[in-house]
Amino acid sequence: MHAALARNRQRNRHLALALALAHAGLLAPADATAQSRPVRDAHERKAAAQALFDEARSLMVARRHAEACPKFAESQALDPAVGTLLNLADCLEKLGRTASAWAEFRAAVAAARAKGQTDRAEVARRRATALERVLVRLVIVPPNESSETVEIRKNGAVVGRASWGVPIPVDPGRYLIEASVSGTRSFRTEVDVPNKPGTQVKAIVPPLWDAAWSRQLAVGQVQRGFGIAVGALGVVSVVTGGVLGAQAIRRNSDSATHCTAGNICDAAGVELRRDALMLGNAATAAFIVGAAAGAGGIVLYVTAPKHPPPHVGFGAVGSGAGIFVGGTF
Repeated sequence: MHAALARNRQRNRHLALALALAHAGLLAPADATAQSRPVRDAHERKAAAQALFDEARSLMVARRHAEACPKFAESQALDPAVGTLLNLADCLEKLGRTASAWAEFRAAVAAARAKGQTDRAEVARRRATALERVLVRLVIVPPNESSETVEIRKNGAVVGRASWGVPIPVDPGRYLIEASVSGTRSFRTEVDVPNKPGTQVKAIVPPLWDAAWSRQLAVGQVQRGFGIAVGALGVVSVVTGGVLGAQAIRRNSDSATHCTAGNICDAAGVELRRDALMLGNAATAAFIVGAAAGAGGIVLYVTAPKHPPPHVGFGAVGSGAGIFVGGTF
């Protein structure tokens, strides 16, 4: 009896162990897969970053810097490394993008110090210092009275208010400056920043239109249209006065054959002279109305609110100079 019970307990333990192992066998592959996926993704990112880095280095040897720089940048985004940062900065400098290269060398200084790579930090610091002496800068000067609704963009990107009026290092080249009020663009200009060490170019944004200006412009359009209409009426009145005056002169001339030297006229002469007088008075009235309407139309047209004139700005600080012509739209 005792032997049978012992055998049953042993079978139960074996069965429980088998079930536990089977359960573990079912769960283990899923857990292992879940744990290995992030590791696999990380390895894939590192592999892609290394491939991009190697390709970029080959392009640098071939002096194809414009193709190499984006690959260095993508490699850095996939797997940040001090060496990649240094290569990216060097590539940007060779492209003439001095401000971008300066920023990347400074980032390399901080990254190298964080990793205790003092030699690389010193190399990056020296390169950044050398570039800082040749940087070109762009100053975006805002309107004198800038409301909270004013927005300024450089090449489509919003320029923060803290950067307004500050000489910001930029890469040499052309920049599109746009300014708007309440989302409505009212100023646009292009600024050329030359590749001359120490150059500082100013982009001056003139006073912008606000909602009140927009209403005034709408009123101005209506006023100019009304001025044109009144002026046209004046022209018609003057022409009418001329026609009536000519008829009055002809009627008066025709009456001469019906009147004596003492202005004694028969019935036809009296009728002709009366018509001449009426036509003359009408011509005079038409001339007066025409002159008044013409003058009024000119005044209405000239005094109507209209666009401010284009602005011309110059940037001439440092060893280079920038010039731009801007306008309001």
